[in-house]
Amino acid sequence: MNTLPNFLDLGLINPKRGDKYSPNLFRFLKKHRSLAQYGWVWKDPEGMRWLGYIHDGDFIGCRLMSALCGWGDVACYPQVQFVASLDVVKDFWPQYVAIGRCAIDPAHTEAFLSAENRFADRGDTRTCNWCGTQQYRQTKKRTVIETVWVNL
Repeated sequence: MNTLPNFLDLGLINPKRGDKYSPNLFRFLKKHRSLAQYGWVWKDPEGMRWLGYIHDGDFIGCRLMSALCGWGDVACYPQVQFVASLDVVKDFWPQYVAIGRCAIDPAHTEAFLSAENRFADRGDTRTCNWCGTQQYRQTKKRTVIETVWVNL
């Protein structure tokens, strides 16, 4: 294998340590030990994130979101078509260990499984219990024009 280990300690991202860690990602990495040891997060030119490693010039892995969502039995296979266009996200694993799923959703817009206690609400403000980010509620007025078909 011609790739570098990622130095990820699975024990540090065990969901038993807190809701901020994805149960699906943890289960996926336990099943796919090579990804747990050598897998890095990569971005393609469209911004899609991938979890995998380079082996003999091929990218072996899957979409990060597939591992996160636990969509059945996610397969990891060579993705030859775009190896040269991938950029490694070197700080992903240290960020994930520190702030959990907020490393995946820094804008705090995603709805995660087992995230009922993600925020502490105080009136029109809230604080993320996973990373400490504070947000305020803003009301925006929108006008929606919709065209529909109506029977004669």
